[in-house]
Amino acid sequence: MAGYIFHLAIVCLLSACVLCAPDWPDGGAIIAAGTTTQLWSCISSADENVHHQQWEIQTGSYPNNTVSPKDNSTMVFDIEKWSNDSGATLWLHHRSPFQTAYNQQFSYKSSANRLVSLMNGHCVTAEGNTSGAVVNMSPCSLNNTLQDWVYDEHSGQFRLKSSPSSCLDAGSVANCSTEPFSTYTYCDPAASINDRVADLLPRLTLAEKAQFLNAGGHTNGGVPRLGVAPFTYGEGLHGVRSTCGSAIAGSTGCATSFPNGLALGATFNRSLWTLVGQTVATEGRALSNQGNIGLSFWTPDINLFRDPRWGRGQEVPSEDPYLNSEYVTYYSRALQEGEDPRYLKIIASCKHFSAYDLEHWGGQTRFTFSANVTERDLVEFYWVPFRACVEKAHAKSIMCSLNAVNGIPSCGYGLFQNGIVRDEWGFEGFFVGDCGAVGEIATSHHYTNSSEMACKIAIEAGTDTDCGKAYHSSLAQTVKDGLLTEAQLDISVRRVIRYLFELGRMDPPGDQPYTHLGPENVDTDEHRQRALEAAHQMIILLKNENNLLPLSAQKLSTVALIGPQANATQTFLSNYHGANTLVDSHSILMAMTASVGSQLTIKYVAGLDSPASTDQKEFHDAVSAAKSSDVAIVCVGLDQSEEREGRDRTDLVLPGAQDDLVQKVLQAQPNTIVVLINGGPLAIESIKES
Repeated sequence: MAGYIFHLAIVCLLSACVLCAPDWPDGGAIIAAGTTTQLWSCISSADENVHHQQWEIQTGSYPNNTVSPKDNSTMVFDIEKWSNDSGATLWLHHRSPFQTAYNQQFSYKSSANRLVSLMNGHCVTAEGNTSGAVVNMSPCSLNNTLQDWVYDEHSGQFRLKSSPSSCLDAGSVANCSTEPFSTYTYCDPAASINDRVADLLPRLTLAEKAQFLNAGGHTNGGVPRLGVAPFTYGEGLHGVRSTCGSAIAGSTGCATSFPNGLALGATFNRSLWTLVGQTVATEGRALSNQGNIGLSFWTPDINLFRDPRWGRGQEVPSEDPYLNSEYVTYYSRALQEGEDPRYLKIIASCKHFSAYDLEHWGGQTRFTFSANVTERDLVEFYWVPFRACVEKAHAKSIMCSLNAVNGIPSCGYGLFQNGIVRDEWGFEGFFVGDCGAVGEIATSHHYTNSSEMACKIAIEAGTDTDCGKAYHSSLAQTVKDGLLTEAQLDISVRRVIRYLFELGRMDPPGDQPYTHLGPENVDTDEHRQRALEAAHQMIILLKNENNLLPLSAQKLSTVALIGPQANATQTFLSNYHGANTLVDSHSILMAMTASVGSQLTIKYVAGLDSPASTDQKEFHDAVSAAKSSDVAIVCVGLDQSEEREGRDRTDLVLPGAQDDLVQKVLQAQPNTIVVLINGGPLAIESIKES
């Protein structure tokens, strides 16, 4: 009996394309998705930039009940990250297609001069009455004059009643090209980065410093009153995780998607890892220039795949400390080191430090789990790739993990982050807490009892930024309460803010090569070929009895294509992918039909509705198709319903009735090829023996 088993670990030749704040313009403001609304001096109707302060209120059933820029109704007020909390920033975002997007629905109550969210009943509130004040959401109060907005229907302006010269603005900002800012050292490209940081830091208020360390929503919003650009974040594990940009001829505008981290690791090819990293960096810059993505990538994931049931094993290169160390070195350097040595191209952030490889298992979740690990295992196993991240890759950021280690939450473990990573390994970059990790120090690990104490512990442990809500809501109060000094906060602000300069975000864009990258640098023919080459290199042939392969269309008349993965599309993207327009036309069935459909008959039977299905109603048709064909190809495996972030597997066998399907086809057709499409490993003893 001839058999062939073909291991395909989430291959994409396609395009994968998180919406972050756009680059600030040279002058004035742009009305664009991700722009934070704020208070600014009112502009007269004769000023060409008055449209930044003109708003339209649409009432009625959704998608009305919105407030839009008068000249761009496709964007509306949006409460940051769907938050119900006080202090959530109000920004502009594309109008949501979902009927339940209450975070975008507002009502203007003219009788009370209140602009009210229909999601949580909170009011639009200015944090002050001076230009540059951030606008956020807070509980409505008749006595709060910073919630009194007078709407002038003629001009379309919202004015602060207590300060009639102050208007709600779509993100007008100061900038380094205008006085007095152009005279400040932090705006001088010729000054050293240390001098620029030293000049800017004392100009920041406590609230601005705290906000600058907030990475929730993938942006901190910057400091508009000083022209400080937002510090923005993104992902790029195997392609830029982004919305699509502008499409030009021959391109979808979406980022090229490569095989996932585990598949790239399986190539054992350093030069390929460099090419992939360079492609991701170029497309990341090009998409960032279009306002689609940030420039500090929470990438790569270098945790060790110690338990093969781990749901995020598909993200990492391997279970081997040495291979992961090599991978992080070549991939991270390719992300950061571009054509212009003056600037970083992308910031690489190695994640997740440390001893993280559990999502949800045995009543524990990654939010509550404490990994009990010996010092020897930490040093000789878990920490090896992270040491390479610092000493060989020179990555500028590290993400601390959600779990605890030996009873201490990772993002609160100062001995590890400050004592080992900084003092022993020489790390000079910044730590970012995984999303929610700082708050979980109190709420899940119960290591302390308040958000303010969690902030204190994290800052003292060296966690500089927080992808969560804790720093946003509680960090400034932590200082006001005396739990931290402002000088302690300055240490973290200094670490983060220097990378605005190293990325070139505070310099004129004209003489920077990365600012000129655009749609023509995304989803190019060359990048597609790199993705194809990566896919070829990661394919693993496990068995080929009697040389059944390669197949020849000229020697076949009929092929049976069977299995729940045979016509799958999105499955091929693995996790942490972005928008994609190619994938829906590139299933195995579609590709076979396009390439050899005119030369032979393809009998397609899914057999099962999904990998986890146990409904065998199509087995008879699958067996019949196999019997009446020259060869059968059975496509089985896993999808994101079985393995993903937040979900571990309980075993390694094929889920559902897939094994039964393969066995029945094998019995009916000895010339059978089995294709495994999966992120993590599978135990296939029965198939291999057949």
